[in-house]
Amino acid sequence: MRETVIGKAAGNLCMVRLPGEGRAEPLCSRAETYAQGAHVTTLVAKAFLAREGSADLAIQNAGGVRASIPAGPVTIADVFTILPFTNTLHVLDLSGAEIIETLEQAVADPDSVGGAYPYAAGLRFAVDLSAPPGARIGAVEVNSRLAGDWLPIDPEARCAVVTNSFIAGGGDGYEVFARASAEGRVRDTFAEYAQSFVNHVAPGPRRASR
Repeated sequence: MRETVIGKAAGNLCMVRLPGEGRAEPLCSRAETYAQGAHVTTLVAKAFLAREGSADLAIQNAGGVRASIPAGPVTIADVFTILPFTNTLHVLDLSGAEIIETLEQAVADPDSVGGAYPYAAGLRFAVDLSAPPGARIGAVEVNSRLAGDWLPIDPEARCAVVTNSFIAGGGDGYEVFARASAEGRVRDTFAEYAQSFVNHVAPGPRRASR
């Protein structure tokens, strides 16, 4: 199964933790990830959102993705290399204000906890890591399931957020997620997170020709 080809990457999908990170990346230049960071981590978040139909948006921590994907065939072994842990997808019930608080916590100290940096699908935001902690996130917008328009986040609105079980339980300093889980505002889908990525990359069933 490890050698099973499930799809093809048209270009290199690079892995860094932070946008603008100076760390060497074997497949991409720094310029290619300077503005928006990792390609592959964003794709992981999109896979989560595609898998969980009840969720409005998805968040994945940078440290949970461990490798780039080079252009060319993508195998099941590649997927379990980039997502090597034992996680399931959890869906959290959060307010818009809690989502903003989550983003601020995740970038509060990027020098020491770069693994917490949030990548998302259905959610976008501006980051200024030179600003004081608590004021680094701005222009937060939501596009539920990537099916409509991008709109400013409503702090009072409720959102269903799909994520991996590690940060749903408070891993990497995701304290808001831990609080929501402790309060029972969480559902374990029991969907294995790497398999969700496999399903997202693999082509769908084809109709037989007549």
